[in-house]
Amino acid sequence: MANHKQMIRDLEDENIILKHTLEDLEDENASLKQIIEQLLNKKSEQYIDDIHNTLNSIFYKDILASIETITGFYAMGWYWFTQYELEEDGKWIVTVKDIHSALSICVYFHSRGINCKCSTENETYMIICIYSDSSNIELNKVILRHLFTLGAIPKNKDGRYKNISFKFDEQTSSKEYGTDFHARITLEDYVNRYTGEFIK
Repeated sequence: MANHKQMIRDLEDENIILKHTLEDLEDENASLKQIIEQLLNKKSEQYIDDIHNTLNSIFYKDILASIETITGFYAMGWYWFTQYELEEDGKWIVTVKDIHSALSICVYFHSRGINCKCSTENETYMIICIYSDSSNIELNKVILRHLFTLGAIPKNKDGRYKNISFKFDEQTSSKEYGTDFHARITLEDYVNRYTGEFIK
């Protein structure tokens, strides 16, 4: 299992900023674009294996060096990156505007030993689910730090960060969606939404 405290130190030491839109990639990084395009066009449950070497040449060579493989598959309108057997009872949910950003964020989390998935069904925004254990405070802080680093938690007009939610699997099973969903854990349980500083 990944050392989550070490992940935090890696983030703080490297001051990483992910360029997770394909438009920002240089010509020499076209291989990642081709891989993501293949993912988008695959539309099957066949696994996409061994893309780590390409990613390693594009993002964070030092941090990704220990990751041996990244796998994902497409099913039911989602790209799944969920091969790790971990204690999980729900997921943090964020949205981005395009599938390329969503896939890049999923690969980022998956390469760090965290299960995730992203949707492809909505035309105006993409949903990303990052799986976690609600009782594991350190792991949740790691996930939220990653999301801040990636710029995946936007600010509202009032200057506060969007109060993203953790959704329990039992709530999903009970079909709690839209106005029927009431979050029990949110960003403000961990972070001062004005400053982004952690409070626990």
